[in-house]
Amino acid sequence: MAVRVVSDSACDLPPETCEALGIEIVPLTIRFGDDEYVDRKELSTEDFWRKLESAPVLPETAAPSVGAFEETFRNLHEGGADGIVCVNLSAALSATMQSAQVAAKALDGLCPIEIIDSASASMGIGILTLHAARRAAEGADVFLSIGTSAVVYPAASLPLIAKRAGAYIVEINPEPTPLTPAADEFLQGPSGVILPLLAEAMEGARSPGR
Repeated sequence: MAVRVVSDSACDLPPETCEALGIEIVPLTIRFGDDEYVDRKELSTEDFWRKLESAPVLPETAAPSVGAFEETFRNLHEGGADGIVCVNLSAALSATMQSAQVAAKALDGLCPIEIIDSASASMGIGILTLHAARRAAEGADVFLSIGTSAVVYPAASLPLIAKRAGAYIVEINPEPTPLTPAADEFLQGPSGVILPLLAEAMEGARSPGR
């Protein structure tokens, strides 16, 4: 079963960690007076602190739209997710969780989606999100480890967690890594080349008469 993990940008997890762990982030909007920025896309962490130093007013945040969550959920479902866990900024602080709940209802009958109120902010959300990613790895039947996710922690620990839980580990990397001896399959080469071939082979295996 493929379970994917989603959070909002208030989790404050570094982008490289989210990418390595396969965590999808739905961004909040940050306002400095009349100026609005989509978190992480139009305003980096460094830019935020620079603006905070010079801004005459304190920043405010706005929850992601229902559509932003729904688009993320649908993309994950269409990409093969059998279930989705979404960990959100405290419902007492923001309407973010409400947006996620409404979006989840749009996928009723298509994909089970669990919306979780972190009752927290910042790394309080981040810690719960990392825990969800760990539990998702424990429930995986097949675990793909691609690129730096085999060498950068905490992502590098997930393949071994999945293997201990009985998952089949496939590593895709240009060169062997410390994970390679533990992997059940090592596919050597660029992920941009191997992944399309792997997807084509899987699609062919599912097609009738092939």
